[in-house]
Amino acid sequence: MSVVFWLIAVVSAVQATSLYDASEGRVGYGFPEIALSPSCFELADASVDTQVSSPKKADSSVRIEAGERTGTKSMDSGWGSCAHDLNELLSSELSPKPVLRQQRMYVVTAFLRAGDIDSAFQTFEPLLQFLQSHTNGENHLKHTSEQAWTDEHWSIVILEAWLLSRVGLDQESLSLVKHVPSTTLDAGGKYIVETNIRHRRYQFRQRNRIWKEGLSSSSIKAWNWWHKAQWETDTQLQLEVMGQAVKAPHSNVIHHQQYIDLLVDTKNWEQAMRSVVDALSLFPESRGLFAKAVAIAQREEGRLLLHDWYTIFPEHTKVLMIIGYCEVLQGRPVDAMNKFLEAEQLGESSTLFRLLKEQVRSLINQD
Repeated sequence: MSVVFWLIAVVSAVQATSLYDASEGRVGYGFPEIALSPSCFELADASVDTQVSSPKKADSSVRIEAGERTGTKSMDSGWGSCAHDLNELLSSELSPKPVLRQQRMYVVTAFLRAGDIDSAFQTFEPLLQFLQSHTNGENHLKHTSEQAWTDEHWSIVILEAWLLSRVGLDQESLSLVKHVPSTTLDAGGKYIVETNIRHRRYQFRQRNRIWKEGLSSSSIKAWNWWHKAQWETDTQLQLEVMGQAVKAPHSNVIHHQQYIDLLVDTKNWEQAMRSVVDALSLFPESRGLFAKAVAIAQREEGRLLLHDWYTIFPEHTKVLMIIGYCEVLQGRPVDAMNKFLEAEQLGESSTLFRLLKEQVRSLINQD
């Protein structure tokens, strides 16, 4: 294990993944929090669905110095465990309670993320029955536009479209999403499904037209920008698009991580350090972001920037945490503890901070 991740790996803070983030912006926007099994935690930093071509990999020497790159694996076994564990909590028949339908949508999403398409289809079946119960027994593929459906109905339609697209039924998927109104909460997911299909089929003109339509309808959010970045093959264009993603509504930790990866790829160390420190302020419990910050700080460019900022902004607790952890890597746990105590006096109280401080304390006691 890289020395950068030695201490961070023992931290056990968890972060639940919402349906919206688990589905990479396709469904679940505005849904209330739902109960998840323990195996569904800490998936916010997990691998992303790489059905659409992913950004180019960085030079391996750069990536090693700057920490593990985000989203380089197509499927994460954690999603399979999450899906199976949560599926056991669901009753054999779908309850009319919306929260259980949303849990089922999460299970379908987790199976899709794990690449278990058969289980995803089986789990989706009660949701399909729910849709059909609101169509007077008619085929909802042909009659969705005539229904007075709620946002939840349309979210299930988008989930079905995503599911169909994963098995190559693109035309059926497109037939579904074309009926989804741009006023529904998950309209952004509609554009994600359709633009990804168009991109995969090399229909770039249609893809770009749909993207502009989404912008005009104000449906584009951070996840939409993230998907757009996957289309680009030029690193500079990816960087520009991901810069939009981190500034867009409802940005997720993975958007910031990949933006920082691209900044590292282009050796823009000042912006990379500035961005990771800012991101840590937004996501104070993210071990992935903290690992990237420490790794960048170990470069000469990053170290100088960090100490310059400490001189100018001595009250910035995230800067103190990063400097303190770098002291640990240099074999100076006492100096590290001084920085952690300084951050604590300035109000730092995140769970990640407290656990790291205790680990530093244990190192001191070992000496």
